[in-house]
Amino acid sequence: MSDQPCSFTGCKNLVKNTLRGLCRTHYLQFLAGKELAPITKRIRTSGDCAFPDCGRPIRSRGLCKSHYAQQLAGKTLTALVERIPDGAVCTFHGCQTLQHSIGLCQGHYSQHYAGKKLTPLRTVLNKDRICEFLDCSSKVRSRGLCYTHANQRTQGLPLAPIRSKIPRQRALELRAQGLGHCALCDQNKNLSEFPWNNVRDVPHSYCKRCKAIKRKANQNNLSFAFVEALYKHQEDRCAICGSTNGEPGEGSDWLQLDHWGGCCERDSKDDKTCGKCVRGLLCGGCNSRLLSWYEQAPERLRVIAEVNNYLTNWPAQAVRQKGIE
Repeated sequence: MSDQPCSFTGCKNLVKNTLRGLCRTHYLQFLAGKELAPITKRIRTSGDCAFPDCGRPIRSRGLCKSHYAQQLAGKTLTALVERIPDGAVCTFHGCQTLQHSIGLCQGHYSQHYAGKKLTPLRTVLNKDRICEFLDCSSKVRSRGLCYTHANQRTQGLPLAPIRSKIPRQRALELRAQGLGHCALCDQNKNLSEFPWNNVRDVPHSYCKRCKAIKRKANQNNLSFAFVEALYKHQEDRCAICGSTNGEPGEGSDWLQLDHWGGCCERDSKDDKTCGKCVRGLLCGGCNSRLLSWYEQAPERLRVIAEVNNYLTNWPAQAVRQKGIE
């Protein structure tokens, strides 16, 4: 390499090829058959961004990544939003939540973005709080109550203890013995007394009796305890004829809840009733045929003592007098 500068006008690089008097770059242009042209200056690839007071490392063409993105988008280069320091809290008075953007936490930033006046955020329930219901160890879900007790309150039902499920290992041991555990009556019963879940190949959590009672309770806005007490009061017998043809869950017509017809107007039998018009449990014959005719018959024909006694003293009244709702 010669100590003489390149013969191309304005080029200060040293001569590479002494025969042509050209530096390395211009000599490569010559070999490629191109017209000799000034050499483009190299762009800095190290150091700080060329934008005033940026201080970020160069990404391309003397600019940092963010300013280079502004340039590619055809925007005017502007100062970048300062990064949020680690551990910085919201600048709203009294808010200790970590910053999200423009010095505000996510909640106050949402208020600012919506054009609302900044106000204190609602206190989030402590996840470590325990349900306020007596002896309930579940975590708080809504207004001081766990999910189950909050659901009871939403439905207007009196708060009641939650029936706990047995551990999975214990359930497997019972199943090996041909038994299952009902979560409602809290009793171990033969597997034949449980409906079967064919998808999971396991018995249901409720036995057939409890499931039938629970279904009647839900359809009539009654508690499980009330319908269960009504069955016990009538000893699983029809309140008029006293027949005992089976137990709850054995057949769709045993036993049926009788309603006073002058209370709730229902478009179909699937519509829920208020529950207050429930009088008692009757077999299908007494409820569908006997009683429906008897109440519309002339007074001189209504001489059956058992029916008159039922219409005068509803079994449901006796259960309510015990304070069960």
